[in-house]
Amino acid sequence: MVNNAAASALGKMLVRLARKDHIPLINIVRSEEQAGTLKEMGADVILNSSHPGFGEELQRYCSEWHPTLLLDAIGGSHAALLLKAAPFGSQLICYARLSGEPVPVDPGALISESKAIRGFQLGNWLETQSLLTKIRMLRQVRKALPEKLSSPIRQIMPMAQVEQAIAQYQKHMSAGKMILWLSDSAPPSPSN
Repeated sequence: MVNNAAASALGKMLVRLARKDHIPLINIVRSEEQAGTLKEMGADVILNSSHPGFGEELQRYCSEWHPTLLLDAIGGSHAALLLKAAPFGSQLICYARLSGEPVPVDPGALISESKAIRGFQLGNWLETQSLLTKIRMLRQVRKALPEKLSSPIRQIMPMAQVEQAIAQYQKHMSAGKMILWLSDSAPPSPSN
């Protein structure tokens, strides 16, 4: 698999799950600080998209490892670069659009290389699943939550400070979640 935005909360969860299940994972980050964080977690391969030669390095790893699933949270030209590097028959799943840009795609490359692009939104997917499948998934998530699927909370702020919270989060998106609370009462504890 390939995962961009690998230093995000979801990206870190994928690193932990991939290590547990021995799934090779190519992780893409945008800074050395983020690369260091993933290295400490034991990530297999970490590529920094801000480095010159990133595209060639991504192409080399995709040629060697043959990932069939590429997870994209960024969109735009970055998603197009992933799709270009992707091996024959692979699938790009777009689950966010952090760049705010559309994905420029050459349909000829999709056709000749049997590649596919899909969108994914959890709510839509859940609506297509049976009750039994949802119960099974909930059990799996609960079991993995404490260790594999946890997401650190960096700060809890009142809703009245939403603009300040957004500004802080945008400066350090990978440092943990910002929680906003609506009440005038004391904020919830991070463990709740």
